[in-house]
Amino acid sequence: MDQIDLPKGTILNGLKTVYVVAGTWNKGRIWELLSWLAPSAPNLKTFCIKDQTKETANLFFDGLTQNDVFLDKFKDNLECLGIVSCNLIEEDAIFVIFNIRPLYPGLAKLFLYDNNIRSLQNIGTAKKELTINGPISTNLQCLYLDNNPVSSNLSSPETTDHATMVYLLKTFQRLHRIRFKADAFRGHTFFTYSSTIEYWMMMNEGGRFLVDGGTSDDHNEQQQQQQQQQQQFSLNLWPNVLERAYNKKKNATPMFYLLRHWYPHFLSSLSSSSSLLSTKTTKSSTNSNENNKRKMRQRTYTNKAT
Repeated sequence: MDQIDLPKGTILNGLKTVYVVAGTWNKGRIWELLSWLAPSAPNLKTFCIKDQTKETANLFFDGLTQNDVFLDKFKDNLECLGIVSCNLIEEDAIFVIFNIRPLYPGLAKLFLYDNNIRSLQNIGTAKKELTINGPISTNLQCLYLDNNPVSSNLSSPETTDHATMVYLLKTFQRLHRIRFKADAFRGHTFFTYSSTIEYWMMMNEGGRFLVDGGTSDDHNEQQQQQQQQQQQFSLNLWPNVLERAYNKKKNATPMFYLLRHWYPHFLSSLSSSSSLLSTKTTKSSTNSNENNKRKMRQRTYTNKAT
């Protein structure tokens, strides 16, 4: 039977997470499920498939990129997408990151653990070369890679995968978590990463996106993006931003990073404010002198009349 029994006309406002575990799925059933979720689960935030074959996962990929009903409803609301235990390889990860994710700008978390991703090199290359559905988003915060063969390559700075992960952390300026748990869980093999990766994750979590230029590879364009980002924030907000940066990890390093990159803008803003204040003071002084001269002329005229 190609169809599945779903309650028609039922609105489940409290349904925010859907896990599709195992089962037999074809294109018809997948599209029926996605089309049903749009009106029936309006507050859906997390969608995850688990324990599926690679072929079935690819059918879900088609649904997530082509089902207009699901896309129109959740493109701005979906926050977490999981493709777990589906034997994904590097090319599948590329499709998820650079083809599916841009269609859902609100996606902050990608669960890709328990798969067969053996390298990150082509993912880094794809960022530079592939024509994607939209610009590189800074909203991606978590890319969980637990229990993938590639995770064992992230502890040594000498590996190409390590260099690629650092590049991705610099590209996705909010990305600050690549490990689902701090220790082994549910049979997962605990993996470690280098201090360099830890540093960039800490900077990202501290708010690096506020002061660094966007994700362009062009240096001049990056500087323009940086100036635009910095100018969006009032000087009055920065004490709160710096306090947040420190409190995230109880570590001053992210705070110093923000200060180092924001300081030139601070001096520029301070200089502009001083110049404006000086201009106002000069105008005020000029107006005062004119008023005094006017009063003196009036007194002279009065004395002559007397």
